[in-house]
Amino acid sequence: MLAPRGTALPKLERCLAELLRTCVHPPSLILRVEHVFGQAHAGSRRNAVDDRDDERDETPVTGDDHGNDSAAREPDTWSFRFAASDSHLQIQAVLAPTLLRVKELRDLRRGDVIEVRRFQVRSAPRLSGKGRVIYLGIRDCAWVGRDRETVGTSEGDDRLELEGGFLREEDDEMFHKKPHPRKEDLTAGSERSASKRDIRDRDDRAPSSRSAQRKLKPSKTTQKVSRNMSEDDSDDEHGFDTIFVSQSRLEQRREALRQIQQPPSMEEATVSRPRPHGDGNQEESQDNEDDHERQAVREADAFSTHNLLSGPHHQPTTFSAPPVPPDDDPRTRPTNLASISPIDSLASLLALPHQKSYSCTVLALISWVSPSLIHRPNTPFPPKRHIKIHDPSITHRTSGVTVSVFVDAQKFLPAVGTVALFRGLVMHQLRRSSADGEADVILNKYPPKTGSQRAEHEGSLESAAGGIRDQHLEGDGDEQEEWFISDEARLVAMGFDVQRIKAWWEQRLVARKGK
Repeated sequence: MLAPRGTALPKLERCLAELLRTCVHPPSLILRVEHVFGQAHAGSRRNAVDDRDDERDETPVTGDDHGNDSAAREPDTWSFRFAASDSHLQIQAVLAPTLLRVKELRDLRRGDVIEVRRFQVRSAPRLSGKGRVIYLGIRDCAWVGRDRETVGTSEGDDRLELEGGFLREEDDEMFHKKPHPRKEDLTAGSERSASKRDIRDRDDRAPSSRSAQRKLKPSKTTQKVSRNMSEDDSDDEHGFDTIFVSQSRLEQRREALRQIQQPPSMEEATVSRPRPHGDGNQEESQDNEDDHERQAVREADAFSTHNLLSGPHHQPTTFSAPPVPPDDDPRTRPTNLASISPIDSLASLLALPHQKSYSCTVLALISWVSPSLIHRPNTPFPPKRHIKIHDPSITHRTSGVTVSVFVDAQKFLPAVGTVALFRGLVMHQLRRSSADGEADVILNKYPPKTGSQRAEHEGSLESAAGGIRDQHLEGDGDEQEEWFISDEARLVAMGFDVQRIKAWWEQRLVARKGK
């Protein structure tokens, strides 16, 4: 029964959110029926949704002795489930079996407004999936009226039954599951869109071209299939991106992994040893352009190359020395070169165009020390600590050059402002900077080889060239003993102008504070 014209129904107010948040029951709830699921046996957790509107398991009962026309009664084992809302939130509700004796409540439809007086907030396990569902167990309620606008809209368009996320019973797939619903939905959607385009194309064509269309009818199926495939491909492209790696790139990665796992021979060591200066080959140039993508492979390759470069430092007399930058004062160079390797300035490392895995010795000032360690699991590398170093040759750089220390990183905590000599650092080139044309580099200090690794390395060197073996071992021993020297007295004795580097750093700090 609709509410009489001109009769104002109670205004819906937001109450469900406050009820679920505070668990405080108000005296009554004014709710609107949004969807009727039907009847089900009490406690069955399943609804009798078949033929809900026409065929119900009802037991008609005549009026009582006083002439009152009572509502049809049903056994107390039946319950009635529907969805109600306060115009803001929806919640499922179940009527008590005793309330089904009232005709208005038994014939609830979408748009009915009810006043709930006694109820409980309950929960039940989901029929499919994990978790629980919150619903209202209504013990006492009254039918207030029916919203005319809602009823008129629902009668004009049955498709509005889908509103609120509920499916009509004839479309409900809860009890009739299909073997591959996703695949069939995509195919059906593609066929519908293809048929719509075919209709538009036929309307736009002139009547004279319809005869030519009949000749091309056998190829329409092929066009339709290819069109469906393109639609499916476009759907996949919106879903995720696929990165295709060329076969040559895969071969390069496999070769790098094989080099890591196998001990190198003397020929490989001689060929793969990088030159400190000069032009690099084309293959190294291609690898450097993709260093960002192959960072993990690069570090593993660097660890293997470090074993190859564990011998004495390169001899600068074999290659032409790079020009000394104007900020690189020769007074910072040592005067006693008999006991130490050639010193590389940081600017000379940045100027190398295509070199990587370059073993070098650097005299620099420590400008920053990382307070924490970095450890990558499932890698052969131990924990490392990052530091930043500076020297007068890179005064124009705000940030110095990063050094990753893998040797006893837990205890390696030098003070900021310390001038130190770093020996046996392995330089790796990163991406080229677009601002000044320089290539950013990172220096790594790897731990010395273990006894088994050294023995294996000795055997390979002895079989290839016995005279060179002793020379490599001597380099390993020197590198293992003193790779980091920060004693100012020793550095001065070696011929380094430590005080000038410290004075340069103090002036730099004062200038930066003045800005």
